[in-house]
Amino acid sequence: MPDENKFTLQRLTASIARIIVRLWPEETQAWGRAFAAELHEIETPLASLRWLIGGLMLLTRERFRHFLKSLARPIGVPAPNASAAFSNNSGSAPRLPRLFTALVLTVSIAFLCFPEVRASLASVINSHNRKRWNLQQWNSFRKLHKEAQTNRDPQLLAFLSLLSQEPDERMRLADEAIKKDPSLTWIDYAGSYWHYADAERSHFLSDDRIARLQEFDPQNTVPLLLAAEAISHPIKQAYWARTNGRGTALGEAPEWQREITKNTAWLATMERAFATIKFDNYAAHQFNLPRVVSNRFRLSDPDVASLFLFSHRLIDYEDINIYSDLLLERGDQAARHGDTALAAANFDKVERFAECMRQGSSLSGDRFTSGLASFQGTKASKKLKSLFEATGQPAQVQLAQLATWQDLEAQLRARPHPWFERHWTQSERAGLLINLAVLLISFFFPIALLALLSLGFAASFTRRIPGRLYRLVCLAADGTPVLLACSFALLFFTYHPYARAYKSYLTSTGQVPANPEDIVIAAGVTHMLPWSAQTTLNENLDAYHFWFALTALLSVLGLFLLYRMLPRRRTA
Repeated sequence: MPDENKFTLQRLTASIARIIVRLWPEETQAWGRAFAAELHEIETPLASLRWLIGGLMLLTRERFRHFLKSLARPIGVPAPNASAAFSNNSGSAPRLPRLFTALVLTVSIAFLCFPEVRASLASVINSHNRKRWNLQQWNSFRKLHKEAQTNRDPQLLAFLSLLSQEPDERMRLADEAIKKDPSLTWIDYAGSYWHYADAERSHFLSDDRIARLQEFDPQNTVPLLLAAEAISHPIKQAYWARTNGRGTALGEAPEWQREITKNTAWLATMERAFATIKFDNYAAHQFNLPRVVSNRFRLSDPDVASLFLFSHRLIDYEDINIYSDLLLERGDQAARHGDTALAAANFDKVERFAECMRQGSSLSGDRFTSGLASFQGTKASKKLKSLFEATGQPAQVQLAQLATWQDLEAQLRARPHPWFERHWTQSERAGLLINLAVLLISFFFPIALLALLSLGFAASFTRRIPGRLYRLVCLAADGTPVLLACSFALLFFTYHPYARAYKSYLTSTGQVPANPEDIVIAAGVTHMLPWSAQTTLNENLDAYHFWFALTALLSVLGLFLLYRMLPRRRTA
């Protein structure tokens, strides 16, 4: 029995010794074989055990020394000679040490740990597929929607109402939010914007909801303008239906504009609107709501905030222009009949309303309203100036007011709009660099992964690759990790200022940022491209053709590699 146990122990130690030799580094494997050979000379089990423990310690030391030496060798280059070439690829081998490659890959992983890098990657990648246009597929939106079904929070319901792409659902969510919190009544105006899915613009607020909005903010002209738009819209739609969209000759007012000036309900509504002293389109409330939702429900997706801020409703400029022109025309008629007081009253009413619009908007936050105010204010101020000069009255005040309107117009021209100007703005350059960085990351990452894996874990397979292609693999193993890290760095340093501005907006406690337009840009900079680049991509290259071409190219390259690796029949 003792002999049987001794025999079993000897077999076990011999198996362990063979494993140790198998794990021994190749350049010093002679030491491992000598260790295994001397094991057979040991007679007692205890001495064998001590010998094995010493061998394991020696193996650990040799493996560690081998690892340190391997860091100085390029990946795929075997020991002991780091410059040795493979048999059928003489002179071809990666050149950069493994330690350098590992550090560069670590830098890429470190950049990927930043939330803004992951957010910009997801935003750009999703913008090239249909998920961008289907809000129901956004994880952040589904999370908020699920949260709203649980707690029915009024601020969250109001937020989701402006994101909803269905007019009926938008109105339902807004109505529920208002009933729970009447201070959110302004959401009815913000949600009454025309949506692209409502081609006929048939989804207006009901008369009861418009009356509720006017009761909520009785001194504000904006609910009255919405009521006037609800009156004029059916007349306008009927006109375009009769003319099949052809309209009238250039420079001639459409017939519906002359028809609406005879509508007593519309005239009474616009008269009340021009008599108010407050112009508030609720932009401050709409800019504050994402911050409330973000702080309470941990919303950090800039695409959701960008879509929400882009849904800001513009005022209906046609009704304002029609009524302003009507008042100016009445003033001209009164001046021709010698009624200077009536003429001045009509001109002054237009200028006062323009001033009300200017004070209720900001150059950066609502340049559309500022531009409309400048346009109408300049016309009214010029007519008042001419009227005063013709009647011998002092026009110094009017000259100063005219200069104010001209200064506002100059400021609007000096600050180009980032979405409608043809030249490249700073945000468009940043958007182009961000999209370029994501494209480079998408290109270099799979190439680096394949090259490093093939050289590091499939050396025998890689050695069968023909010489020129093997040199390309070695070049990819050396260059793509560096290029990948540079692409991540480009993405991070380009997007970081915008991510910081967006984060600062979410964490601030004020109502409106100093420059609201910059916040909209910061939230949507990943989708902002120069006009020429955007037009070229939209007209000549879409996501389907891009991925189809890339897949076809990679397939052809793969087939070529397989063909070159097939064994050749030698000729006699």
